[in-house]
Order: sequence, then structure tokens, then C-alpha cells
Amino acid sequence: MAVRILQVRDRTHDLGGVALGVESLPDYRNLRRRSLHTHDVIEFNYIIAGTGTYRFDGGDHATGPGCLGIVHLGQAHDILTTPSGMQVINAYLIPGPGPAGGLPVLGSDLGPQLQRILPAVPSTRHRRHRFVHLRFAPGSGLEGILRAMLDEQAAQQPGWQSAMRGHLHLLLVAIARQAAADGGFADLGTGRSDGVLAMIARSIDEHPARPFDLNDLAQRADMTRSSFCRAFRRLTGTTPRAYHMQARIQMAMAALHHGNDRILDVALSCGFSDLSTFNRSFRRIAGASPLTWRKGENR
Repeated sequence: MAVRILQVRDRTHDLGGVALGVESLPDYRNLRRRSLHTHDVIEFNYIIAGTGTYRFDGGDHATGPGCLGIVHLGQAHDILTTPSGMQVINAYLIPGPGPAGGLPVLGSDLGPQLQRILPAVPSTRHRRHRFVHLRFAPGSGLEGILRAMLDEQAAQQPGWQSAMRGHLHLLLVAIARQAAADGGFADLGTGRSDGVLAMIARSIDEHPARPFDLNDLAQRADMTRSSFCRAFRRLTGTTPRAYHMQARIQMAMAALHHGNDRILDVALSCGFSDLSTFNRSFRRIAGASPLTWRKGENR
């Protein structure tokens, strides 16, 4: 099935280091299975009323009132609704260049959680369908944050861009809190092997400092090494070793950003045995040395 590319970048506004746009869809209806589509932004869908189903090429995921779905750059998807439709508020986010993508800093308690949802650099984003789906309790305040964004965007009074950044900060805090509470990730596979591979990928995400052992990973998937590598690359878009290294560097980025440990100590805590290997790997993935990254984060 062909995948359509929908351009919504022009619905965002430059807020200084990051672009953001908000759109209200009071009567969204989609009753037929069209071809999937991707966006040139990170898309947040908050469901106010109505029920529906997210479609991916790896499976379906039900959604309804109080649910927030986060669809990543280039992730093929669609949303089916019932005949009564849905009331939705969409937010479109384009992270900026450089460390942390220009996003607000959340601190050591929520910052690492946010990085699991919105990786800090494009090279750590994978094709794997790691769709984020969070269910907020009534009265959580999320709808109020999004409606405040809509009001600021529509009125564009003096200081509206600063206000939008402030509301974005509140939105990301709410998302990180909820993700920390319930996990929030849906790995959508098409069969048993994909499900096992998704669990293996998730275990790498959660424990990147553990030693990389291709034989062990292949045995867990009940595959030969070569079959496992092909299947893993088909699911994630990268090799098992590269995926593991990117997860380690992602962990290091969070440690450098949210802590004051020596770079050597960060390297060791992330599973590296020596500083030179860590520096080379970090520069290749992040595009800067660990020291430059830390200085950039703390400007």
C-alpha cells in the first residue's frame, strides 16, 4: 500500500529554536480505510470526545476520550473514526537543531523520561513503530493547556510566542509525568516474531548499559544470528549493534544534560569500558563531543 506524505509544516510557528502549531478539529470523521500517511512534524492527537482506531502497517490501536497519541516523524499511520466522529486537538512540533532540539528543559526527574518519547537528535529515531499512547484522567488539565495554546496562536498578542513556549513546557511536563506512570508505548507487530523483536528492542532501550551479546539476542528470538539481524533491521531500520549503541548514547545524553558527573563516569555508567571509545561513538551519533554537548545544553 502506498504511503502519502502530508505536509503540515506550514501550520507551525517559529518560537525560537522550536516550531509549534495547534489545530482544533471539532468534527473529525474518517470512516474508510485509506492509504496510510506520514507527516513532516511530530504530531500530538488529543481526543476530547468520540472513539477511533489508530492504524499502522504493523497493527491497530484503539483510542478514545482523554487519550493522547504521539506519532513520530515519518511514521505511517491513519485514524479511523465511528460515524459520529471525534473531537480532536492536534499539536504539531518541529524540534530545532542542536542539543535537545530547542525543547524546554524539564530537569533530572522528568527529562530522561521525555527523551524516551522525543529523542534528542534525529539519528536516534528509528523506523520501529514505537507509538506513544497515553490516557489522561478527567480533570488532568491537558485540554486546558492545548486550548490556551489555541487562544494565543489565534490572538497573537504581544508576547504570544513566549506564552506558547510556556504552554509547551507545561504540555511536555504533563506528557512525561503520564508516561512515567504507565509506560505509554505501544509496540505494534504483525506476528509472534515481530512481538519478540519488539520486546528485545524495548529491553535494549531500558537497559542500554548491559553488554551487547548478539548470540544471546538471537537465542531469545529463537533465530539464527543472520536471520535475527535481518528481521531486527526490517523492524527497526538499523542493526542490533547500532540500535544498542544509539540507546547507550541516548542514555549518556540524558546523564550529561541532567547531572554533573565526570564524563569518564558517565561513559562507564553507560557501559563503555574506556573514554576514547565513548568519545568516538558519542561524536558519531550526536554530532558533537560529550564536552561540547554538555556546554551546549547548559548555555
